[in-house]
Amino acid sequence: MQVTRRLLPLMLLIPLSAPLLAMAQQMPPDKGRSASLAPIPSQLLGQWRVTKTLPTQADACWDRQQIDSVLNTQISYQRDGFSWNNQQRRSLGVVSSTVEEQEFVEDNSEADSDTPAVDFAMLGIIAPAVERIAIMHTAKDSAANTPDADEFPGATVLIKNPDTLIFSLCNVYFEAQRQR
Repeated sequence: MQVTRRLLPLMLLIPLSAPLLAMAQQMPPDKGRSASLAPIPSQLLGQWRVTKTLPTQADACWDRQQIDSVLNTQISYQRDGFSWNNQQRRSLGVVSSTVEEQEFVEDNSEADSDTPAVDFAMLGIIAPAVERIAIMHTAKDSAANTPDADEFPGATVLIKNPDTLIFSLCNVYFEAQRQR
């Protein structure tokens, strides 16, 4: 197999990802951020229904059919993993952080885009900061501890309030409601 110059850096990163994950989990937490192999936080546990998309002016890379395939589906969080649309993922660790609006805008703005960055107001968030939870998880149908880099509904969420989560896939923002 011939390795091109473009593939070589990616091939070198793959074996580094697991040790880096382990190191990140052992590092002392930064301001407002913690990373650990702790179980999924209790405020996420349970069933959530994806109820709507949130109108933003972000350049989405999904078409209507892809967006509709996420609506009215369910995300289920357990202590050791989560599932969406009957696809199970095992948690490899959780990163929890408090995100202020300005940081969120900077994280979600594209320098080469003419569209405005997504901000809290577009998402219906009135608080100056929210909690962001990112679940590092296994790859599809993986029994091994192989991290998955693909977007997966519910892997990274903003907690809008105790009964509402916000997540994005391909620059489309979705809202999920807790099911009781």
